[in-house]
Parts: sequence; structure tokens; C-alpha cells
Amino acid sequence: GAQDLAKINSLSRTFPFAFCRNVPVQMALAVIVMVGMVVAVAGGSCQADDNALMQMNQGRRSTPPPTPAACEIKPLPCGDPNFANFPLQVINREGPKRATFNVLNLNDGSYTDVCDVPGAKLNGCGINPIDNAIYCVTADGNAQFVRVQCDFPPNYDPANGPIPGSLCFFGQTDGNFAASFDPFSGDYIYKTNGGEIDRIQYADITMYTGYASATDANNAGPSQVSPDNLVTNNPLNQLADFDIAKFAAGTLFMGMEQLFLVGCRDNKVFLQSLTNTANFAVVTMTDYGTSPSGASGASWLFRGNTTTPDVYCAYNDGVNGVIQVNVTQIFNDGTTDRIPTGFVSPSEETNSNDGLNCEKATSPFGPPRTVTTTTSTSTTTTTTTTESTRSLPTRPPPTTSTTESTTTTESTSTMETTETAPDPGSSTTTKATTTSTDKPTTTSTDEPTTSKKPYSQYGQHRRHRRFRRFLPFRRHGRHDNYDQHGYRYS
Repeated sequence: GAQDLAKINSLSRTFPFAFCRNVPVQMALAVIVMVGMVVAVAGGSCQADDNALMQMNQGRRSTPPPTPAACEIKPLPCGDPNFANFPLQVINREGPKRATFNVLNLNDGSYTDVCDVPGAKLNGCGINPIDNAIYCVTADGNAQFVRVQCDFPPNYDPANGPIPGSLCFFGQTDGNFAASFDPFSGDYIYKTNGGEIDRIQYADITMYTGYASATDANNAGPSQVSPDNLVTNNPLNQLADFDIAKFAAGTLFMGMEQLFLVGCRDNKVFLQSLTNTANFAVVTMTDYGTSPSGASGASWLFRGNTTTPDVYCAYNDGVNGVIQVNVTQIFNDGTTDRIPTGFVSPSEETNSNDGLNCEKATSPFGPPRTVTTTTSTSTTTTTTTTESTRSLPTRPPPTTSTTESTTTTESTSTMETTETAPDPGSSTTTKATTTSTDKPTTTSTDEPTTSKKPYSQYGQHRRHRRFRRFLPFRRHGRHDNYDQHGYRYS
């Protein structure tokens, strides 16, 4: 009856395997048919309950949320020559809290705000050379990998003021303190604590789902951002920013062309090869007299898609400005690896900042402003001083000329006395005076000037003494027909 059917239905749900072992086959088939009818009448409530439980256990929505407007890629106008060569810095500001993107004024070193992202702080920013979009990591506890949307209108002029920006969130990373893009592959390369250099491949970035907020990205489950480690080198932890470029580093590493991470700190340039991670060097700035100190919080790379890129480091102190780093001209002076550098532009004091630019664009900076002047002045001064020191004797003039002058003066005086004296006796006295005056003067002049006695006094004597050893001797040792001075006589 109904009670039996209810009992069988309960048993079939709770102990299906035990039920099948203890009930005859015919009865089991009948029960299965009746259970199917009940389920059909109930509208498949068991299956619906099971699906609901599965969704609850997975903690996910059955359909993905719609793509936020902020996650639409709005590429920067890197093809526009009026915009492409902007040296940009993201600077985090307070009152109100916001991340501002600023362009450098090459004349006075000031920064003009061109895009504001309200309520955010960003770091590790760069412009992807493939899709021309800005990517950063949020500078907060979430450390979200984000894409920045700054939709600049055509022919944008910074004088018109900043435009509003927004963020698209992809998921958490393991922290970020500096970053740049590989100008060839579009891979995002960033630095974490301890000098760890990690990479997010561009192919992965194109597959990420974007979210309107960090909360939505976190609620979607484990982070989809999955970087891989390239190298860990603790000295790289000193860098506040860096560039990724391919070049041959002068005489370093046998002049082999490699993909390098390049960054500045004080008057040093750090080079870490990503092609061969065993290749690492710290070289000293030289050649143009620049010796900056402190952190370089912004790095810029122009013509990054070539093997002769233009690399620049902007220092945060407001004093050292922007320094050009000639990475392809590194040399060794016999004791130290050195790199030519030069000052190209002022840059006002900044902090909580990072540099970015369109990496394939040409550089807006002119040649180093102190290269020619400083070098020529230094060379001329050094050369003149050296030649002057070598050509001018430091010894006093010879005493001969002074003595001759004195003798002439005294002789003239004596002659005048002789001519005016009316008395012959006086003239005789004068002659005696002249004789007595000239002789001592001449003698005192000649003797100090000559350090040795005249050759005629003993030079021949010495010569003949040396010669005497070859002269013929008699049996008793005396010379044959030669006197004691070596002169022959008959």
C-alpha cells in the first residue's frame, strides 16, 4: 500500500545499494518504476536540489558577470607623435587620495597632471608595447594587478587639464615595487622583496577576466594571476625602478647582445641579464662629471624595439634631474667598469612615484647638456697646465749673465773716470782699480759656473793616463821615449 511505497522510497534514497541486495529483482524493478513516476510528478525536485547544493559548495555564480566598462582596453595614442614621446610619471597624492599620471616639462623639470585615478595608489606601472595600455599593481595590502584606463581624446593637450581614469582588476600578485615591459614580447616584468624578478606573460594577460573592483576579483576564487620567476638577485632590491632592453653592453660579457634589466642608484648602473642570469654587473657613471646620489624612482626607455635603445634615469631629490645612460658604451678603464652618462633635463622632487612611456617612440630629450663644455674645459686646463709645467724651468737663471752685466757696468764707470781725470796720476790709479775690479769679478763668475776644472788642466792628463797602460814598457817598467805625461820625446 501507500505505507509500503513510502518505506521503499525512503530506503531507495538512503540505502540504494543495500536495498538492491535484499529485495527480489521483480520487486526492485517495480519500485524503480514507481519512484520514477513520483520523481516525474514532483518535477525532478531531487535533481534540482542536487544542482543547488553543487553551486553552494563551489561558491561560484552560474554565469560570469558582465565585463565592466573599465575593463575595455583603451590604448594610449602611442602612434601620435605629439603624445608618444611623453616621459610620464605616476605620482600618488593625498587630499584627496588619488594616483596621478604626469608628463615632464623638459625646460623646467615640472610635472603636469594628465590623468587622475581617484581613490587609488599605484606602483610598478608600464605601457604595454603591444596593446599600448597601462598596467600597474595597486600599492596597498591587496597588491592587485590592474589595467588603467585613461581615454585620451585625439590631439590631447596637457594644458587642458587631467582626464578621469579607472581601473580593471585581475587578481592579487605577490607584491610589486618596480616594473617594466619587455619591449619585444610584451611580458610584464616586476620586482618583489629580496631582489626577486618575476614575469607575467602577455599571452596570459590576454586571457584574464577583468573585474570592476578588488572585492569582485577576490570573490571570484583563487587569483588567476600566475607569474613565473626569472631570477633572484638581492642587490637588485636597491632599485626603485628599471627598464628592460636588449643591447650589447660594450665590453661587458664579451659584447654579447642580451636582454637586460637596467636601473640606477646613486652613481651606479645595475645590469642584470635575463638571457643569461649569471651575467650581472654594477658599473660606475663617468665621462660627463655627473655623480648623482639617492634613488632613481622613474626610468624611461625610448626606441626600446631596437638594440641601441635610449635609457634615462630620473632622480627623486630634485637636484640630479634626468641622466642619460649610454648602455652600449660601457668600458673598463683598467680597474673599473664605467658607463658614459650625461645630464639631459631637470626634474622636480618626487616620491611615491614610478616612470612609464611608449617604449617604441623616439626620445624627446636632447643631447647631454654638459658633455661638450665640461669635457673641453677639463681637457684644455689639464693640457695647458702640463705643458706649462714642463716647458718652464723651475731653476733660477744662470749667474753668468748677471756677472757679465755687473762687470760691464763697473767697467763703464771706470772708463768714465779715466776720461774725466785731468791728472795722469789719477788715470794710473784708475787703471789699477779697473784691473783689480775686473779680475776678481771674472774669476768669481767663471768658477761657480763650471762645476769641474777646465778640460785643459787635467783632461789630457787623464786621457794619457788611461792610454799609458797600452804604451810599451822597458824591462824595468819605464816608458820608452815617453815622459811622465805620456808625451813622446826623442
